Amino acid sequence: MPPSNVKLLLDDVEATLALGRDLAEVLVGGSVIALSGNLGAGKTTFVQAVGKALGIREVICSPTFTMMNEYHSGRLSLYHFDFYRVMEMAERQQDNLSLDLVATEFDEISESKRAVLVLEWPEYFLVDGKNYLDAVDHLYMSLKMNDGPDARDYQRILIINAFGDRAGEQLAKLSAGRATLSEDT
Repeated sequence: MPPSNVKLLLDDVEATLALGRDLAEVLVGGSVIALSGNLGAGKTTFVQAVGKALGIREVICSPTFTMMNEYHSGRLSLYHFDFYRVMEMAERQQDNLSLDLVATEFDEISESKRAVLVLEWPEYFLVDGKNYLDAVDHLYMSLKMNDGPDARDYQRILIINAFGDRAGEQLAKLSAGRATLSEDT
C-alpha cells in the first residue's frame, strides 16, 4: 500500500530543485499538484524545477497577478495557477468568492493527457464554499521554513499528502529511497 503522506527535510535550494526534478519524472498527463506555504516558502522555485525537468523552455514565473500561466514547450504542458489574489479579493469583499469559471477551465485542462496542473495557494480554490480539490486526485504539498533550533539558512520542511490512487502511486515513487522525518520533527 502506498504511503498517504511523507515528511521531508529540504536542506537547501538544490534539494528543493532535485525534488522538483524527481517529481517531474513521475508526473503523467492530468496530474494535479497543490502547493501550500507562506510567502517565500519556495513554492515558485519548486514549480520552476518541475517545469525545467519537464523540458519547459520558457521562463516560469509566478502567475500572482494573472491567476494562471501556461507553458507548452515540455514533455507535458504545465498550467501554473496562483490563488493568492483570490484570497485578497475575498478579504476585501468580506465574502467567499466562488471560482466556478476557473473550475470549469481546470476540469477541461485536467482531462488532457498532455498537461500537468500546479496550484499555489490551493486553499483558496473555492466553489460554493468548498475547496474544489476535495474531489480531485492530487498531491498536496505543504512547504514551510524550518524554524527548529538546528535549522540552517534555507532549510524547508515539506509535507506531501496523496489524495487518490494516482497521487498515491506518485508519492510512493517520489518517496522511495528518501529519508523521511518523523511526525515529531
